[in-house]
Amino acid sequence: MNETQNNQQAPQTEKKPLDSKFLIIGAGVLVLVVVLVLVFVFVKPGNGGTDGPGGTVNPSEQKITLTGKDLGNGRILVTAKNTKPATYDIEFTLSFYDENNQFMRSFSDRIPAIQSGKVAYFTVDTAGLVKGKYTFNFEITSEKEMPAAKVFTDKFTSKSTKNEDHILVQFENKSGVEVDAVKVGVLYYNANEPVEFTSQYVLNVGAGYTLNETVYIPTDANGNKIKFDRHEVILTAYDNE
Repeated sequence: MNETQNNQQAPQTEKKPLDSKFLIIGAGVLVLVVVLVLVFVFVKPGNGGTDGPGGTVNPSEQKITLTGKDLGNGRILVTAKNTKPATYDIEFTLSFYDENNQFMRSFSDRIPAIQSGKVAYFTVDTAGLVKGKYTFNFEITSEKEMPAAKVFTDKFTSKSTKNEDHILVQFENKSGVEVDAVKVGVLYYNANEPVEFTSQYVLNVGAGYTLNETVYIPTDANGNKIKFDRHEVILTAYDNE
């Protein structure tokens, strides 16, 4: 073997960079695997969503809805339904628009201590607007969860008597503590349709107190007492924060 042969070395193989197409495909496969793992871990039957057996609504998607009924006597009956899992205070705005959808005026107020799964009521005066010449919509401007310890509605009992021009409501505080505010509401029905709602507040109701509250029957657009065939007393008792 000669010297030239001894000094020869094996040829080195040149390394080529990976084709970019393979990198893209590999990254795509990795993303797909991660997504499948997340779906398997977090999306299980009966744990979420609104469709399918055992499906439940995510509490964060539950809400308070407002609807309004024109009573034809210059007032709007506002109904607030709470499907959240806790008691809430809300502040809302009702805005009126003319036939051309131009803003006319708005009204803002508060509905306190709407319990979970319950319905609360409120009435808004249309301030002389002619029925059929306007539309309206709602906006909830504030939602505030109330601590359970500050809501005493379920600790009150009531009964009522219908008189010629008023409803006499008798209610008792069985909570064992003084309660800051009690909203005494009366919802009036005619042929099972709500036709009016009135409310007033009694403040600082002591533990064990039984009180009588006179709620006057509202009048229609002509100044006559509204026609109704039954009524329902709705008490809301709570402490202010």
